Amino acid sequence: NRYGVLAGKRIIIFTNNSIGHRTASAISNTQAEVVSIIDSRPESLGPWERANLTKGIPIRWQSKVFNTRGRKNISGTLVGSIEGQRREWLDCDLLAISGGFSPTISLYAHTGGKAVWNEGRGTFLPGVSENNFTAVGLCNEDQTLYDSLVNGYKAGQLAASNQGYRPDRTWSPTVIGDDLLATFDPITPLIQDSQSNKAFVDFQNDVTAADMSLAVREGYRSIEHVKRYTTLGMGTDQGKLGNVNGIELIANARGEAVQQVGTTRFRPPIVPTSMSAIAGVLDEHLTHPMRRTAAHQLHEEAGAVWVNAGAWLRPQFYRRSGESDVDAVNREVTMVRNNVGLGDVATLGKFEIWGPDSMAFLEKVYMNNFSSLPIGKGRYGVMLREDGMVYDDGVTSRLGEHHFLMNTSTGNTNSVFEWMTQLLETRWNSLRVAIVPVTDQWFAAALVGPNARKVLNRVVEGLDVSNSDFPFMGVRSGKVAGIPARIFRISFSGEISYEINVPTDYGKTLWLSLMEAGKPEQLTPNGVESMGVLRIEKGHFVVGREADGRTNPYDVGLGRMVSTKKWFIGKEALRLPIMSDVSRRQLVGIVPIKTGERLPYSAHLVSASQPTNLAGSQGWITSLTYSPTLGHDIALALLENGRSRIGEELVASAPIAGHSVGVQVVSPQFFDPNGKRQNA
Repeated sequence: NRYGVLAGKRIIIFTNNSIGHRTASAISNTQAEVVSIIDSRPESLGPWERANLTKGIPIRWQSKVFNTRGRKNISGTLVGSIEGQRREWLDCDLLAISGGFSPTISLYAHTGGKAVWNEGRGTFLPGVSENNFTAVGLCNEDQTLYDSLVNGYKAGQLAASNQGYRPDRTWSPTVIGDDLLATFDPITPLIQDSQSNKAFVDFQNDVTAADMSLAVREGYRSIEHVKRYTTLGMGTDQGKLGNVNGIELIANARGEAVQQVGTTRFRPPIVPTSMSAIAGVLDEHLTHPMRRTAAHQLHEEAGAVWVNAGAWLRPQFYRRSGESDVDAVNREVTMVRNNVGLGDVATLGKFEIWGPDSMAFLEKVYMNNFSSLPIGKGRYGVMLREDGMVYDDGVTSRLGEHHFLMNTSTGNTNSVFEWMTQLLETRWNSLRVAIVPVTDQWFAAALVGPNARKVLNRVVEGLDVSNSDFPFMGVRSGKVAGIPARIFRISFSGEISYEINVPTDYGKTLWLSLMEAGKPEQLTPNGVESMGVLRIEKGHFVVGREADGRTNPYDVGLGRMVSTKKWFIGKEALRLPIMSDVSRRQLVGIVPIKTGERLPYSAHLVSASQPTNLAGSQGWITSLTYSPTLGHDIALALLENGRSRIGEELVASAPIAGHSVGVQVVSPQFFDPNGKRQNA
């Protein structure tokens, strides 16, 4: 009765022990009917048997089940005396079977002890007790819970005594309710060979009695070999249900005693290991090498606090003396918005794509059009999975007629490369395309802020970086601080931004040169935490947050980018009506209604009229931060039909944290929604 699940309404119980009668007694107290108890023993009237007779439950002694019938579920059972006489069909929708007890002797077996077959009990029990082992419970043939508890306590005292302790406390347990664990009437052996393909021994792996017989005929003698040939006991129950029956069948087929066949090896653990037992400190650097950019040592000297980003160590923020973590992040954000900052973005995935069919390849993997991309320009692209969900995004720049540089997110770099390689090898092997991963070959620094152009002008050589000659999304090659460089005018923050790429060996030199050139503006390095604040202020989604594997381009507001003039991976899925249904969760912005209130992390968005009803969740917060630019908390969220609900008031509820706040739905572009600053 552990789970209180009633599996049928008309139930037949087939048993060779009193526990089957206890089950019947419990069932009789429900709305189900016990059609009959089929008991293989001679008449044996214990307390449960008497109780069932009093309730009028039919009991057939010295009987067994011969067959069952039914198509999609059982509808009847053929029962009769063990000798095979007086057979009849009984209608039922459930057949429950109790075939005896198989004590857990695994710990005993781990000590090297040999299991001994007990013919009367029909099971394996511990053999000769070793000095370091004491059997209690069913292993010791204790029939009651009281005896098991007392003997277990005595075994603990003995173990303590053997270690030099002096346990002197006595203990007498009190058992409330049913005390009887098992009865040990002699088990009537009913194991018989069957060539039917429906006489199952292992119910998990569908191993039949015929399979066991075939294994022996095929020449498998060892129980270990038979186990692997038939998969007996290899399910999640690890043989607890069917192994004893399987061993008896093997013994019958070989004409040997069960003891001669023996058991399979007992291996630890004897129960599933809980996750809490193996959980611990995250030490990924012990299992794979942590990657560091060329400027790692300079970040360390600048007071960087590190964070894992994929396989990389990246500066989370740069803490100055006397600053809190929040103060450091706010300072970096404010510096980028009002002056200029410098970020290490070398970890972004970089792939050079060559070949006359490169453009055709990009057209297939990106959902938006790339065929019109001119040389010297970059374009933001979104990759989809076959099911139409966002897979990755990034900027791909055209460096030559058949030469492109693709950027991907840091965390997806390896998976995107494997995916693209697989496509070229298996689906589009006629395309003349080569993809070369070059993330390690290039160091990249992002010079970001209103004064970024002023700082870059001091170190760039032979290149006009004005807005007219080097517009947003432009790509140029030149020298920066005397180092050959590729410069990409890409912005993740909504500010003027130049991503400067140089060969990795020159990364440290580039960083030092830019920091020196920015001294008049008090150029400040900024970490990934401030980058995150800047992107939330600008309303950019990221893979893993807003694009969580269930999000398509329409959900994040990129529906206008989806090409209608070409085929691409995921296009068929996007045609499904559900993909553009307005009821889907869509990207929106969230702000607190009351000035100064903090938004709760991992909050669900619920109706203001039912703020505690999480069953009515309409969405959730995906990214949350304090915005020093705006002076209050802001968040991105996925909300049902969100774009049509701008201005609506909801409640952000986080019951685990015990925190709920009234919020308003706003546009996800909190800052400079028209992009004037990044295009300046």
